Amino acid sequence: MSGFKIRPIMQKDREWVSEVLRENWESAKMVSRGIIHPADTYPGFIATLDGEGIGLITYRIEGIECEIVTLNSLTEGDTIGSMNFPRFTCL
Repeated sequence: MSGFKIRPIMQKDREWVSEVLRENWESAKMVSRGIIHPADTYPGFIATLDGEGIGLITYRIEGIECEIVTLNSLTEGDTIGSMNFPRFTCL
């Protein structure tokens, strides 16, 4: 697949993020290490193709730790979830 774009989640995306999480996880709240995370309020990135969301990742940073809270590939087949990406640094 080529031509997809990855961009940060923006305020205008929050409703879409909530929908994706509820459809795929039955809730926008996730539990990890005994903590309930409101994942739809966390920072993250959206992968888009032709303006349509095809992937979503949310994360939280606490101290020096970064935890991926959700990771969703929204299309079937050989798409964003199976892409090989070069190494990058998250700032």
